[in-house]
Amino acid sequence: EHMPLRISSLPNGPDMQLYRHFTYGNLVSFNVLDTRQYRDDQANNDGNKPPSDESRNPNRTLLGKEQEQWLFNNLSSSTAHWNVLAQQIFFAKWNFGTSASPIYSMDSWDGYPAQRERVINFIKSKNLNNVVVLTGDVHAS
Repeated sequence: EHMPLRISSLPNGPDMQLYRHFTYGNLVSFNVLDTRQYRDDQANNDGNKPPSDESRNPNRTLLGKEQEQWLFNNLSSSTAHWNVLAQQIFFAKWNFGTSASPIYSMDSWDGYPAQRERVINFIKSKNLNNVVVLTGDVHAS
């Protein structure tokens, strides 16, 4: 697997800042998130599981505090027509079970619902109606 890095993303000791921001004029502002490096370990021993006290813990983080604040600052100051959150995992809820017995991926935002709610509530509080979430990481078609 070839995964080239920009010089700015090369490690500085044990740290690699992979999240970044760039714009395309005033048309679009891209916030490229790192949802792997700063997160708490997956709840419920990973996998597809029902939500639990652990997964619903409001202190759990997917982005880490610094990246979350960085994202909120970028969204607040953006004058672009579109604000894109480009990131690795499903942002929307994806229930593999039933409404009575939900099962969620602990590796996606479903495993970190409090952080997702903080992002959604921030977008609502700023009345941003131009946010688009792009997701990768699906190994199926």
